Amino acid sequence: MGGVAIWCMHFTGNRTVHLANGELEMQVAYSKGFAALSFFIPIFFLLSAFLAIGTNNAISWWRAIAGGVLCGVSICGMHYLGNTSIKNYTSVYQPAYVVGSAIIAVVASNVTLFMLFDFKATWTNSWRRRAISAAVLASAVSGMHWCAAAGTRYRFRDAELEGNELPKAATVIVAICLSLGACFVIAISTIIRIRNLRKSAFRAQQVTLGTTVFDKGGRILVDPDGLIPSTVITDSFFERVDIYILTHPGWPSAHFANIPKTPLVSDT
Repeated sequence: MGGVAIWCMHFTGNRTVHLANGELEMQVAYSKGFAALSFFIPIFFLLSAFLAIGTNNAISWWRAIAGGVLCGVSICGMHYLGNTSIKNYTSVYQPAYVVGSAIIAVVASNVTLFMLFDFKATWTNSWRRRAISAAVLASAVSGMHWCAAAGTRYRFRDAELEGNELPKAATVIVAICLSLGACFVIAISTIIRIRNLRKSAFRAQQVTLGTTVFDKGGRILVDPDGLIPSTVITDSFFERVDIYILTHPGWPSAHFANIPKTPLVSDT
């Protein structure tokens, strides 16, 4: 999903670049090969970033920083490799903007990863805090892109389009399709997650009666699934408290049942 977001943001943002007073034949065209390759760069580095951080509850500072650097590299790498796919222009970059865009991507990525993983125990059920983290990460992608775009100059190379080149509008169509596909996958995953949580909550409210049976060899009896035989006897429990007083018919038996039994001691 991160790779889709970064890739789509880049090519959608580049759609706003108008050259030569908007003449159609002078607009940016992309190479299919480099455009496709730039899609896998953020996927690889984002996967490396999350592997560097790990899945343990205790997150070390150096691992989080390494993950943030890899995440920033994925954003910058995708941007400049995506610009390399431009066939009819040569991109000329100003070093100050390159450094500034890299700093924006790395710093914002580190802030996001620290927010997500260092406080994940308290942020598990807080969608507002997750939305803040998503906004910070989106600012890393957008901020890096526009900072780098401000320091980019396009030098005209060739106006003729070959068969392996994509017009600028085609990349936007691909970006829209990828975004809709990603939203669909997220929606399906959310629905499945909600259903599983509801099933778990329903099972937690059930009262199950289980039994353990051993054969003569001491082996325990299990069902075909390898589980101890059990059955649900009710899915509701109405809690009730009985007040036992001296006049209650059950008080004597309950009282004497709690008196510890001591052995008789003989005087002889």
